[in-house]
Amino acid sequence: MKNCAAVIEAAEKVLLEDQIHSSFALIRPPGHHASSESFGSYCLLNTVAITAHHSIMTHKKKVLIMDWDVHHGDGTQAIVESFSEDEFLKEQCRFVSIHRHDDGFWPKSGRVEDGEDAILNIPLKGISFGDADYVHLFEELVIPWAKNFEADLIIVSAGYDCARNDPIGRFDVTANGFSILTDMLQSMSPCIFVLEGGYDIGSSGNYKFPHQPLAQGVCATVSSMLRSAADSTIEIGNDAINPAKTLPFDWQSNIKQETKDVVTRVKQLPKFLKGVA
Repeated sequence: MKNCAAVIEAAEKVLLEDQIHSSFALIRPPGHHASSESFGSYCLLNTVAITAHHSIMTHKKKVLIMDWDVHHGDGTQAIVESFSEDEFLKEQCRFVSIHRHDDGFWPKSGRVEDGEDAILNIPLKGISFGDADYVHLFEELVIPWAKNFEADLIIVSAGYDCARNDPIGRFDVTANGFSILTDMLQSMSPCIFVLEGGYDIGSSGNYKFPHQPLAQGVCATVSSMLRSAADSTIEIGNDAINPAKTLPFDWQSNIKQETKDVVTRVKQLPKFLKGVA
């Protein structure tokens, strides 16, 4: 229960104190596979969904949940879809997930066509998707959909198993990539980052891989948060921000065809077209 209370407190700080733009809840266990009816994997309580509900009902705020964990947040999707039973709640929350979706890759959910109007799933088939792919997905899908929703608060299910050298996700997002994604989200709304997956801490503790992708990802996100707090060019509603400026000049040549195909498929969805109209 303490981890859930910590995330709610983080939301309270961001929503009620003008000087705090973003916060990071460094908690375990993760939560995005837990639904309102059952646990899932390591997840006991869905801290992100609980905090979203609290922020909506207590403070009347619109909340966007962004899940970049390599696994689909099936529990979060189920809870957000249950909000449709309430006339007020169903208009106040949206969920978007970028995740790996191979045959057999757990939890085997989160297809493009899955979910109600409040759900945007962006599944990637294969491995090695990196910074260029994620920035492209943000620019083409996440940012337009999120901006039109005009959330008062973005809660990020920040899983770092999509990081380079993570042996489970086998994606290729670098520390620089996480910094860019953090900047892009912070340019739209106040944010809360909540640790989800990512379990390879490197060479300490006799772990097999020495690269420490979890620590690098978390540090990149926090560093971006601290920089934005001191940098007047990174602020809410600043359309002039160009997060991709730290990528190689030819970064678009690194976008995989699978990524481009997913963008095309998602843009054809009636709920996406409605969400950006």
